[in-house]
Amino acid sequence: DQVPVGRIPRSMSVHCRGEQTRKCGPGDIVTLSGIFMTIKVGGYRAIKSGLQADTFLEATDIEKQKQSYNELEVDYATERKVAEIAKDPDPYSKLAAALAPEIFGHDDIK
Repeated sequence: DQVPVGRIPRSMSVHCRGEQTRKCGPGDIVTLSGIFMTIKVGGYRAIKSGLQADTFLEATDIEKQKQSYNELEVDYATERKVAEIAKDPDPYSKLAAALAPEIFGHDDIK
């Protein structure tokens, strides 16, 4: 999500146990707390990579950063704004302009 331009995203293995496995799903943005640990690498994989140990994070806490649409609570101001957009004669153009405003045109793709 926040990989600088031209950089390769990095990854890390995270081990979760019990109820932690149900706290998030694919694509969720999460904050993890845990213990940084190592595990001995053996066999052909160790020879190929030249590593003696691999690292992973043993998760102790998982916190979702964004909620799904079903979990969101809509307040009065949001309802009023949606009603205002619905009354607009061309809501499609207004919404397309709000999505990725740095990209000029291409309203049909947005």
